[in-house]
Amino acid sequence: MVCLLPVLGSANARANTPVLTTPAPGSVLSGSSVTFTWTTDPWASTYELFLGTVFKTDNLGSYTVSPSKNSTVSVSVKGLPTNGAPVYAILSWTSSDVKHYKNYTYTAATKSSTPTLSLDASSISFGDVTLNKPSTQSLTLKSTGAASVTVSFATVSGAGFTATGISLPRTLSPGQSATLDVEFDPTKAGSATGKLIIGSNSSTGSSATVSLSGTGAAGPAGGSGSGYQVNLSWDAPASSGVQIAGYHIYRAIGGTSDYQQLDTSLDTGTTYVDTTVKDSTDYDYFVETVSTSGVSSAPSGVLAIAVP
Repeated sequence: MVCLLPVLGSANARANTPVLTTPAPGSVLSGSSVTFTWTTDPWASTYELFLGTVFKTDNLGSYTVSPSKNSTVSVSVKGLPTNGAPVYAILSWTSSDVKHYKNYTYTAATKSSTPTLSLDASSISFGDVTLNKPSTQSLTLKSTGAASVTVSFATVSGAGFTATGISLPRTLSPGQSATLDVEFDPTKAGSATGKLIIGSNSSTGSSATVSLSGTGAAGPAGGSGSGYQVNLSWDAPASSGVQIAGYHIYRAIGGTSDYQQLDTSLDTGTTYVDTTVKDSTDYDYFVETVSTSGVSSAPSGVLAIAVP
């Protein structure tokens, strides 16, 4: 209800006329919830507080209080605007059967205009994923502040993990979302962990970290879905007085330097069968010798293989 209220001064005003003391008259309100406090008139029986965004209206509420005499009166108000607009208050009281009014003007609080980026997960677990059969999960980025937020970068660490789907930098307006596709494509059996770090101008911090985890699981025999396998063999190093414990085999996509260890434990023989290759893919391999004291040799020469 909106009602028109008189704006008359108090007739027969006394020295102890009730006065709004909190918030301070003319001040900026602290937020959408505010407690109004005023002094009392010992002859007053009832007080009314009217609040509105238009002068002489009560569209923000009206409150009636009948306190004990000589006590301070407080009213808690919720739902006030946070747009920096004027807020008008009228304090009314009845004393000796006479209605009195006093007018006040405040300024509504201003909602903080800060950019905020929120993620819908702080960790992503892929569980068991068959070797060379990538699994993808989505991560939602949302602008939850009152100002636009700019996502400047997204970096991924950890073997087998990648993130795509968003061209960066990307600015999100308040309420707008974007989806980042996080992929786990294991090339060797065993558990793997990584991190996704997202940089922005968010008020919550310049970067946010998402923990990544998954386990590479060998598929059935012949396991990658390819009809091919790569049979590797090498010569043991010539006698050098160093006792050899075994070998580790490494593989990378052809022409790259992102080598991954294929074996999960030391190979004692001089052969290895790679059953996790994909069709129409080039691979580079090398082998490292490991001594009985755990020292690895320099990599062997690189062997390039093209799978049809």
